[in-house]
Amino acid sequence: MNSILLAAVISFAVAMILTPYVKSIATRMGVVANPGGRRIHTRATPLMGGIGMYLGFVVALVVTVILNHKLSFDHQTIGILVGATYVAIIGILDDR
Repeated sequence: MNSILLAAVISFAVAMILTPYVKSIATRMGVVANPGGRRIHTRATPLMGGIGMYLGFVVALVVTVILNHKLSFDHQTIGILVGATYVAIIGILDDR
């Protein structure tokens, strides 16, 4: 299977599986967008959905690098992981 297609399938599957769990955790922690003000929601909407997408990306990247012997964890790959992690942390802090 093509590495790009494999990464896309893995990322999609992981994000789809984890999103309901992230939604549940956000609701329990009270990290929700309440209606009113500039919000157009009619009820409380859980935030932190980016965590599921981030984890899907990381899992897909790691699995693809492990399975494809032409790829490696070089400086670019590690830089992308560090950058994505930084963006995910900022997103979580912003949602809280």
